[in-house]
Amino acid sequence: MNISLRFSAVALSCFLLVGCGEGGPKLVPVEGKVTLDGKALANKTVMFAPQTGTQGSGAGGTTDGEGNYKLTAVIPGSTESRPGIPPGDYRVMVAEQMAASTTATGTAEGASAEIFATGAVKSNFPQIYSTPNSPLLQKVSETGGKIDIALKSKL
Repeated sequence: MNISLRFSAVALSCFLLVGCGEGGPKLVPVEGKVTLDGKALANKTVMFAPQTGTQGSGAGGTTDGEGNYKLTAVIPGSTESRPGIPPGDYRVMVAEQMAASTTATGTAEGASAEIFATGAVKSNFPQIYSTPNSPLLQKVSETGGKIDIALKSKL
């Protein structure tokens, strides 16, 4: 390999390593409100799944009591997450959170012990929004911003 080609390969490698910073693509802040027929949806999980050509593994968040959410990106190959999402095109899914409950169960000695069980909560919106076939497509700009998600009970 000649010198200029070697230099170009090294320079490109350094650029790629430095360009992503902190172990992943550039993240931009995204927040918004989830509504169903204009009414806030509280305690829902919001997921942004990247479409072809969009970097990263997506991002998610949970709505508060007033339907507001903020996205947090998953960092590939890590247990770390950071606020924001890479700019690009996404399929948006909204799902019920898992419900937690305690159940009494018998033990060998006849005493009861409590166990933690989870199960899905009945949804108050069309399930299509919770699937990979969700009709919600969203573009996240280079600066991020506010993205409201308006669900309709009748599609």
